[in-house]
This record gives sequence, structure tokens and C-alpha cells, in this order.
Amino acid sequence: MSNDINVQTLIMGNLLRLGGTGRMFLCSNEHGNYIFKPSEDREKQKRIDNKAYIQEVAYEIQKIIDPAMAVPCQVATINEMFGTVQELIDVDRTATETFRDNVINGEELQQSQLEDVLREYIVDYLICNYDTHERNFIVDANGRVRGIDKEQGCRFIEEDNADSPLFNTNYNAIYGEEGSIYALIFERIRNGMISKDNIDVLTKYIQRINEIPNEEYIKIFQKYIDSLDGNKAKVTDGIIERKERLVTLVEELKQNLDSKPPKFTKDDYKIIRGILSNEIDMISGLRNYIPNLSSSIESLDEYENESELNYRIYEELAERIDKKDFSYIKNMKCNKYLIFTILKHSEDFDLKPNEIIDLIESSQSVELINKCLGNQSLIEDEGIRRKITEIKEELLIKTIYSQAEDGIIYERGKIRFTEDELDSIKIYIGEDIGSEFYTGDDKTYTIINGLMRSGIVFSELGPPNRNKVLCSIIEKPKDFLQICENLYSAMHKYGKCIETPIHAVRAETAVEDLLDSGMTRSFFSMTIGENALQGFSRDYTSELEADVMNGTDCINVADILQGDYSMANENEILIAPYIPFDSEVIEEKQVEKELYDDKKIICMKKKCQLEFAHKQRLHALSQEEKEDYQNDLRILMDEDIRKMAIMYVNSYGGTVFYEGLKVYKVWREAFQKVFAYRQREIALDIDNSLLSQGITFQQIGKGTAKTFCKNTERGIKAIDTLEKGVRAQEERKCELTQEER
Repeated sequence: MSNDINVQTLIMGNLLRLGGTGRMFLCSNEHGNYIFKPSEDREKQKRIDNKAYIQEVAYEIQKIIDPAMAVPCQVATINEMFGTVQELIDVDRTATETFRDNVINGEELQQSQLEDVLREYIVDYLICNYDTHERNFIVDANGRVRGIDKEQGCRFIEEDNADSPLFNTNYNAIYGEEGSIYALIFERIRNGMISKDNIDVLTKYIQRINEIPNEEYIKIFQKYIDSLDGNKAKVTDGIIERKERLVTLVEELKQNLDSKPPKFTKDDYKIIRGILSNEIDMISGLRNYIPNLSSSIESLDEYENESELNYRIYEELAERIDKKDFSYIKNMKCNKYLIFTILKHSEDFDLKPNEIIDLIESSQSVELINKCLGNQSLIEDEGIRRKITEIKEELLIKTIYSQAEDGIIYERGKIRFTEDELDSIKIYIGEDIGSEFYTGDDKTYTIINGLMRSGIVFSELGPPNRNKVLCSIIEKPKDFLQICENLYSAMHKYGKCIETPIHAVRAETAVEDLLDSGMTRSFFSMTIGENALQGFSRDYTSELEADVMNGTDCINVADILQGDYSMANENEILIAPYIPFDSEVIEEKQVEKELYDDKKIICMKKKCQLEFAHKQRLHALSQEEKEDYQNDLRILMDEDIRKMAIMYVNSYGGTVFYEGLKVYKVWREAFQKVFAYRQREIALDIDNSLLSQGITFQQIGKGTAKTFCKNTERGIKAIDTLEKGVRAQEERKCELTQEER
């Protein structure tokens, strides 16, 4: 190893923060300016030697391939910190940004820049460096592209697909990083956007490496290998294998780029699964497979909604799916896009009727089934169409449970959810399904919940995109009210489908207001799971734990949307507005909360136990309530009131239109009262419908016969409960009839 930088004369300067990198320090001596980068974990600042040694290795290889373009880098210890000293390159920032934009958007690169990138490809291939997104390339003052930040070299050398010369797996996607610049360029060569002849430039660089005997070559890596904790022999073999592969590398690349895109590997499916579950950004994860991904996403306006765009994007991946991987795909959550892609290419996959049905059923997606049924040419077989229609009905039906006096939960029938109810849930959580009330982000729920809350703090008001939606709501209150009604209807139904109490948690800032009211003030979001608070709790936020019992108006979002929910990892349970609860403060303490103006206040942090069990008796609206409801409905629909309310919303953030504020408050309060009345009517309608259906022994529960045979006492209790339930229903029917009279 050469020592090209006089470390002894370096003077340590200021701490630098460049993008998402770790700590770096500006240094200087008589020869120029340098950057010292400690070799450490970014979060805990724990020393990691191999990250420094591999960067020095990269420089040594750069020197062999093209000394003029090498970025001097040397291992050093400065101020008791171990790391690397790198020459500070004179960067042309404008040219660098232009270069990066051209890479991302598929624009034409300057020929010299393309050759520079391919030169750097050999370096990164030899050290197996997959951290090669466009931000790790700069354009210097002479217009030349240079590779930097190679501390991840050899990190993935033992992965299954890491030996691919195409760099087409993004191992860093899980960390939110984009994939390799090389994968983008190779895909564009495959698609004819860049000439394949450019690959020939690699030959001269390969020759320079091949002139070095393996024994000499491995010495370059020796300090790096010695610093490893794992299988050093396996890493050594991998390093030599990559060097020896250079002999056939150019020819192998050309053959790969002449053929169809390679099939997905297990590593690729890991990335796709992460995208489908919303754990990995789509652009970061997919752009290595789709060279024009950015332009596709920018053309969203061409599609009815984001979901339709997703179907189009995944269709481009059809050639990369192998039929033998179907079982793997079926185990993915929210796999409807992949399955639709397969179905559109059913002839290529030679799909049998049972395979088609099996794939569709595995998606658990009502949306996918509707797309299949709506496209006659996609599925022509009437037998298949009947079968998937039956599958859809099964997805929309859930089991109702009730609790007997002895605490035993009994199955007492089925209830069907409507597609309108499912769509309303999607609108609430902020999915783009083509609704005019879509905010363009996932914040639709902030508007809905803001409108539900009483008081002078109007949390539904916000950025222009949300205010635009709020104006649409005021313009079309009946349409919006119907969405809220559908959402509540789903909740009232789902509450009856809770078999065992759901344990949920929430971090709450306004805990005093919540406890004082004794009920939810809007749609109330909680998370299922003991450890769910870790990602939400702050030093000053109170912690709520709740048991949500059978009969509580709520939904488990992932359970009800199933294969149509991309955020299933959130484990969200959503409780309806104005639902009472019992509460107990278990623990409380004073904590300090820092405000935006650097001031601090003392607030009370509480830990509370809640129990939701919505069992109150519902009565039909009285005559007085009906009149009040109609009056509020007239206010809600009044054209003059709505115009004035819209004027106020549009003035928010500027000169406050005080008259409009008064009118908006009146309209807002009318909405709250109308919705509260509709909640009661919807709940009564559902309950009465269930009462009219009656109860049979068979409805107590399929699969319980064996249980009753083993436990005759429990069976007797079940029959006894059934008889009581039937008598209660008859009494209820009689009561309702008398009220009507």
C-alpha cells in the first residue's frame, strides 16, 4: 500500500455533514484540503475497521485502472479516531446535479461521462460494492465523473445474486437507498437507449487488472480481510473469483443484454415484498428493473388513480417472473399487482384454470377480482368467473359473535360488508382510488377527523391541497357524508365480529381532553401490539392501552381490507367517533416539553388503561330529534351557507374573513350533529336487520359440535343461551312494534 497523503502534517478542521453520511471532518496541510471520515457505525459511532480498509482498497484498484481518475484515500488515526483521509475533490456542483438528473430520468449522458461510469464499474465489480447510486458519483472541475464513498465494498459478497455483472439487485433498498447506477445503464442498453458498443471500453481496464498475479492482487485486500469477523476464506475466494471472471466479463455482459431480462431471484422478491408492504420506497426498489420508472410515475395524470399506475408499472416486470416462483408470490401480502401481471400474460405462463383460481384466491383482493371480472378478454372461462365471484363473496363476509352470561363467545351468524364500505375505508386512510376527496397524500383522515371534533381549533384546515378537498366536501356534503356513513356502517358490523378482545395502544398528546370527555371525539386510531408504542411515544406523550371488546364500533383495517391494504404492517384499529370508554390512570409524572421557541413547559405524562365496550341501548330518533336532524341537514345543504364557508376556507392563512368564520362554524357543527344522528340510524338499521334474520342452532357455530361432545356442560349452556337469545329477540321485536304504533 502506498502512502500518498502526509497524514502527520494534517490539521483537523470543522465537522462536516454532507447529506445522509456519517461524521466527516475537514482537514488540511501544505498540499491541500482533505476529508477525514471516522470508520464507524453512524448511529452509535462504534469503530468498524473494515469500512476504512475497503475504501483504501478501492483507491488502490482505481490507481491500477486509471491513476489520473483515482480519488486518493488512506487509512489513518487522527485525534484517536480511526478512519480514512480522502482528497477533497473540486466538484462542479451544477454539472454533478445535471449528471445525476440525467441518470435518474434516462436522459442522454455525455460520451466521456458514460465511459467514466463504466471505468468505475470495474472498480465496484471487483470490490462487490452495491452502494453505487448516482449520489456516490461526482463531476469534477474538469467535467470528469469520479466514484466516491466505497465503504460498503464486499458487504454483500456472500449473497446469492451478488456475482451478477448486471448489478440488478438493490440490497440497500430496505434502507431507502436507490439501486445501482450500473443496473440503470445496462437496462437502457438492453432497451436500445444506449449503444451496446460502449461496453467495449471495459476491455482496456480489465487488461490492466489481469496483468497482476493473483498472489499480488490479494495483498491489496489483506488488511481488509484480516479486519473481518466472519468467514475470511470465503471472502478471499470471492475476491479472487471476481478478478478471474474479468476474462469473460465483457462477453457475458453482451450476452445478458442481448437476451430477455433475467428472472427474479430470491433477493429480488425480498425487495418486491418490501415494496408491496410499503416498507421500501417504490422508486428505490424498482428502478433497477424499469429504466424509465421515473417518467412512468410522473405520468400519473394519464391514469385514473395511483392503483392503476401500479398495475401498469408491475406489468413491465412480467418477463422477470418465473412460474416456479408462484408459490412464493402467493405468500406475499398485497400481491395483487404481480398476480394481475401474471394473468395478463397467462399464455406465456401456460396457466391452467385451477392455477388461475388459486392465484386470484391467494391475493385476498376484492379489487383484483373486480378487475378480472370487468375484463372479459382476461378471463373468458365462465366456470372460472363463477368461482372467483364466489371467492369475492367469501372475502366480504365475516362471522358474528356474541357473549353469553358465562363469558363464552358463541358464533351466531354471518354479516356481509359492501364494496362501498371498503372503498370508504380506503378513502379515510388516504389511498388513491379515484375519489374527488383524495388529498394527494395520505392525510385525508386529518380532514375527516377535524370535521368531527368540536371546538375552535379547526384541524381540518391546512395546506392548499387539503383545503381544496375541504372545499369539495362543502360543495358536495351529501357525497362526503355518504363516505363517512359507509365507514361507520363497516365499523358497526365489524364490532360484532370481534371474537376475543383486541389489545391496542396509542401515544396521546391531548390526554386530559380525551379522559374528560369519556368518549372518542372523532375516528380514533390505535395500534395492535404490545411494542407498537416504540415508534410513536415521546417523552411528553401519554401512553394509552385499551381492550376493545365485542360490540365496539371499530375496524381492524388490515383484517377487513385484506389483500387491498398496502400498510398492513401498521396494525391499525380504528374506533368510531363518540364511542364511550371506561378509563383508569395507572401512572402519571411531570415531564418537560420543549416548544418551538426554545421555551419549555411542564406537562403531565400519563399511562392509562381504557376499555371499549359499546353496549348502550339504541333507540329510534324521537320526534324532536327528527326535527333537529332535518334542521341541521338543511343548514348542511344550504347553498348560501356553503358559499360563505368556502370563502372562509380559501381565506385561511391570509386575511381572516370573520363573517365567513361564523358561517363556517355553523356549517361545521351541523355536519357533526347530522353525522351523529346518522350513526344511530345506521346502527339501528343493522341491528334490526340482524334481529329479523333470527338465530338457528347451526348459527351458533360451525365446528363446535366436536367441542360440545367433549364438554356436554358447555353444549347445554350453548343451547340455553340460544333459547334466551331467541326470547330476547322476540321481546325486542315486540318493543319495536309498540314504538312504531
